[in-house]
Amino acid sequence: MSKKVYLVRHGETEDLAKKLHQQNDSVLSERGNQQAQDVAGRFSKIRADIVYSSPFLRTLQTAKHIGTIAGAPVETKELLRERKQPKEIMGKPRDDAEVMRIKNTINEHRHDPSWHYSDEENFFDLRGRVKEFQKFVENDTQENVVLVSHAVFIKMFTLVSVFGDLLTPDMFSSYYQHVRTSQTGITMLEFTDNEWKLLTWNDYAHLGENT
Repeated sequence: MSKKVYLVRHGETEDLAKKLHQQNDSVLSERGNQQAQDVAGRFSKIRADIVYSSPFLRTLQTAKHIGTIAGAPVETKELLRERKQPKEIMGKPRDDAEVMRIKNTINEHRHDPSWHYSDEENFFDLRGRVKEFQKFVENDTQENVVLVSHAVFIKMFTLVSVFGDLLTPDMFSSYYQHVRTSQTGITMLEFTDNEWKLLTWNDYAHLGENT
């Protein structure tokens, strides 16, 4: 069976607009709601059998817009949540000196599967979670699946699809730094004959200049 999977990043949030590290309960901004409506319009012409969403408010808000237009049910999946950051940086400015110190310290230990600064997910934790959810999608009976999630999760899902266990912390770090994921950008993959293929990355044509 051939399966089409559409990964959609949530719209802009109030925290993101303020350049803060987003908290779990961060909601869509006015602009983010418009972005969610714009991407939902794409699914008036794209078949969607099911919409799976991260449980975070910003993703669920985006998913409900898509589900309404596509006429598809929306279900939350804990495995679709964003990468867990250490509690010490949540809600703080991205350019805060202490935040940058913590992130640099985490990066220095990125090759150690057992190392954690505090309660965050490291590369190996996230890769394992993505692989678990990928297996769920592969075994799902639906043929046209929309996944509404977050930038880091979407990048990891795509890289795991392409590289599998060959994916390293350095490869992920480089990809994360140099490849953009727009709010409500659509990334499309196909799963056929037990193989994943990347067909489209970060399609945000529906946003026009609202990027």
